[in-house]
Amino acid sequence: MELLLTVEQAAQRLQAAPFTVRRHLREGRLRGIKRGRDWRIPESALLESPPQKNDAWAQAAARLSAVYADSFANDGELTEFSSAPSDDFDLGSKGETVGA
Repeated sequence: MELLLTVEQAAQRLQAAPFTVRRHLREGRLRGIKRGRDWRIPESALLESPPQKNDAWAQAAARLSAVYADSFANDGELTEFSSAPSDDFDLGSKGETVGA
């Protein structure tokens, strides 16, 4: 039988705040069982890598990572900006748009 941890125990092991652990549970980024008002987290869930969000910020960060990697490979030349796609990213709730 697998050991079930409280939110506080999981937070201590993950070196995170209990609020953060609860948020990850609600968002489905951490596997857990809700019993009434309390959450129980299987010990094995702490070893699983959380699913990545597929939002505009994550996409933009991934593109910038590729640009920086390319610049380091070319002695600091940022050659990727001239050939980067020109589509815009909608950043969601604030309605901001960032062009590439």
